[in-house]
Amino acid sequence: MAMKKIILFLALFGFSLNTLADEVTHQLGNSGYAIREAMQAGAPRKSPASYFKALNLQNQAKKAFSNENLEMAIQVSKEAEAEAKLALKKSL
Repeated sequence: MAMKKIILFLALFGFSLNTLADEVTHQLGNSGYAIREAMQAGAPRKSPASYFKALNLQNQAKKAFSNENLEMAIQVSKEAEAEAKLALKKSL
């Protein structure tokens, strides 16, 4: 009986980590697309502060993801996406 509980706990714990990792990769993709759109709109020249801040935040999010700090990776990636959208808005 105890073995079944341990296996169930490990299965649920592993599933929740996989789900969170999927959220992180999805968010990293969203911020990456936002940065690419800003780049294509000329943000590196027209709004360099916001654009390069978004790039730095994206790199921090990737580093947090590789260190398995998933919650921080999501948060920083959302900040990167917002900064990239701001750079895009300023460059249009």
